[in-house]
Order: sequence, then structure tokens, then C-alpha cells
Amino acid sequence: MSKQIKITEVNHSERAHAVFSASGSSRWLACPASIKVETDLPNSSSVFAQEGTRAHEVADLCLKNGVNAIEYLGADIEGGIVDDDMVHYVQKYLDYVRDIANQFPDPVLMFEQRVDFSNIAVEGTFGTLDASVLSPSARVLHIFDLKYGKGVAVDAENNTQGLCYASGILNEMEFYDSFDTIVIHIVQPRIHNYSEWAITIPELKKWQEYVRERVALAISDNPPFGPSDYACQWCKAKSNCKALATFLDESIVSHFVDLDDTNDLSDAEVRRFLDLEPLLTRHLKALNERVDAQLRRGEPFEGYKLIKGQSRTKFLDGAEEELVAIYGEEDLYQRKFIGITEGKKILSKDDFARFTYKADGEPKMVPESAKGEAITIEPMFGSIE
Repeated sequence: MSKQIKITEVNHSERAHAVFSASGSSRWLACPASIKVETDLPNSSSVFAQEGTRAHEVADLCLKNGVNAIEYLGADIEGGIVDDDMVHYVQKYLDYVRDIANQFPDPVLMFEQRVDFSNIAVEGTFGTLDASVLSPSARVLHIFDLKYGKGVAVDAENNTQGLCYASGILNEMEFYDSFDTIVIHIVQPRIHNYSEWAITIPELKKWQEYVRERVALAISDNPPFGPSDYACQWCKAKSNCKALATFLDESIVSHFVDLDDTNDLSDAEVRRFLDLEPLLTRHLKALNERVDAQLRRGEPFEGYKLIKGQSRTKFLDGAEEELVAIYGEEDLYQRKFIGITEGKKILSKDDFARFTYKADGEPKMVPESAKGEAITIEPMFGSIE
């Protein structure tokens, strides 16, 4: 039987974001000027963001009411229906949090908690963390961040969002003397990414000093820019940022200027171009979206225009019902075998284990700094004498 977990909800509110938001901390810490250049730009949303908000709300309701995600299957939450996949993945998160909590004799579980970390930023700076587990006897505080997206893997190590949350909860509840260790957890169930990282209180306080220095720069008259792949990834101003454009322009020009006079590119020269690829790709995508939006507003942009895309033949509304009545279902519907996700839900554990196997992933090229052990590929052919 699992331990009785004390559940507390502190300062519950709708999800909101301060200017110095915890979720945007990796950006404004790296590029203090981004705070000012983003100020008047509208927030954008997407179906993916709405889906993430819905998943977080389901998780919050489950923790609040002490139930599992299946209780909300089919519910209309945050403007959308909770489907089987969301139930499956949110439950993965719930199990993860509850498993950690059950490791301690005196766990205190808090969720959807708005925490104030003005002590390291500016007055009124706050964030809303997904969940935390406190164990006074073990002198440890666990911070959990649910990432429902599946596009970019997020790592717990040096995760600034988690560090902001930890700073807020310790500051607001005056818990600095009650804990020795903070453990940050990133739970990204849709890509099976479960990451954790521990930091001591002295290490956290040292990081907080760095944050205060960066915040002081951000609110100064001439805050510095810091264009980089990570800082610019989610910046709303990247399509109109002269600092980013200048950085890329100078980087590319210097690459060409410094090329040696041989006909072949050296490995070092190739790497210099590859290192620019993520940031350059994102910048070009942002510029494309900016010009496309301008043209769709009816505003001209010299050198570019809108044209009609290739036409596609589509069935009329109501065609499905009438055609089924004429031809029957057998010829009009295609069947396909279930995928692994559906198999986990339908098959027994024994059958799933008996009829599946773990296939090796295809080799993937990443920068040397990326996580993961390098693999060695044997040459297809030996040396020819």
C-alpha cells in the first residue's frame, strides 16, 4: 500500500507569465536585451500549445482530486477533448510524480503552485510550477516539469526554468534552511524523456547571483544582445533582430574569408558551417513566416509574391455517407494493423512482450556536446592494397 501523501495547493491561479518568466529564462539569461525587444510583441499560440495546456490541466485535476487520467477521457477541457493518447501520457507523468513521493515517509505534494522569485529578478516576478514533492526528513525538494511537446528534448541538467521554480519555492516559503538538495525532473512522456538533476543549496545560491547580474543588465538602458541557437529558439523578435542577423552575417562571411586556398573543405571548415545550421535554419524560417504574413495582409514585399498553390481534388461534404450507401463499406474503407501505442492499450502485457522487440535506432549525427555515447561504425570495406 502506498504511503499517505499530503497534498497541498498553494496560490493556485490560471497559468500566467511574468516578463522575467521562468519558462523564458534560458532566453533572457543568455540575451538580456530580449526582455525589451519582446515587450510589445503579441503572444502567439498554436494547436500544440493548446494541447500542452490541456494536458497540464488534466494532470492538475488528477493530482488535486487524487484520481487517474482515465477519469477525464472524453472530457472537454481547455477547448478540446481529452483523447486516449493524452490519458496515456499524462498518466505516465502522474505515475512518475507519485512514485517519487512514495519514496519518502513524509512527502508533501504541491501542484500548480505559483511561486514568487522576485528575490533574484524584479518585483512581481513569478512562475507556476507543475508539481513539487518536499521531504523534510530527507531534506530534499523535488521539482517536476511536465513537457508535453515532442519536438525538442529538454534536459534537467542546469535547467534554468526548474532553478527559477526552486528559487521561488524556497524564497516564498523560507525553506532554505530546511533542505540540502534540490532535484529537478523533466518529464517528457511522448518521447520517453525522463531526466533528473540534483543541485545543492550553496550551488543554487551561486547561480542566483548570476541571475541577478543578468537581470540588472536586462533592465539597464542598453542591455546586451546574446544571439545563439538556444537563446533565439523561442524569441518572438528573431524575425526582426538586427543583432541576430549581424551575428549570422559576420559568422558566414568570416567562414568564407578564412577558408584555405585548397580545393577541398577540411573537416574543421565543414564543422564551422554545420555549427551555424540550427540557428541559421530557425532564422530563415522566422523570416519566411514574417514575409508570408506581410503578403497575406495585402502588404507588398519587394522580390516576393503570393501565388495559388497546386489544386487538389477533394470529396464533397456528405460524400462519404452517400458513397457508402451505393458501394458498401468493404470497398471504401481501408484497414491497417495497429501501431505500438494502440498495442500497449489492447494487448495483455505477456502478449505485448511476446510479439514485440526493441529495435535499434538509426545512427543520428549530433554535435559532440550533445548527450549520448558515441558509436563506432565499422568500414564497409577494408583498405585496398
